[in-house]
Amino acid sequence: MDEKILNDSVDIREIKIISNEEYAQFKSDSLELQILKSGKSVSYKRHILKTISYRFISTTIGIVVVWGVSGSLKVGTAFGIAELVYKPIQYYIHERVWYKFIKYGLTNKK
Repeated sequence: MDEKILNDSVDIREIKIISNEEYAQFKSDSLELQILKSGKSVSYKRHILKTISYRFISTTIGIVVVWGVSGSLKVGTAFGIAELVYKPIQYYIHERVWYKFIKYGLTNKK
């Protein structure tokens, strides 16, 4: 028998049997919604880290696209720097407004 399987024990008391309907609902929920339903809180640090990772990816794509369209790395970089200044603030505010005020798509636990 695989040694890894033998070493990874599971406490049977932690296993919850759920219906196919509950499983389908769980699989369709976003990670953020799963966190909310689990009773865990979402920290501001998580939102800030999401903002930073999103900006890195988005700015890189923006620089490459503007560079490709304009043919100038200088123009692409200037665009990327401008984005870095205003878009993280815009994204963070947008994320917090949705999290705090917009209840669309949230359901109560049964």
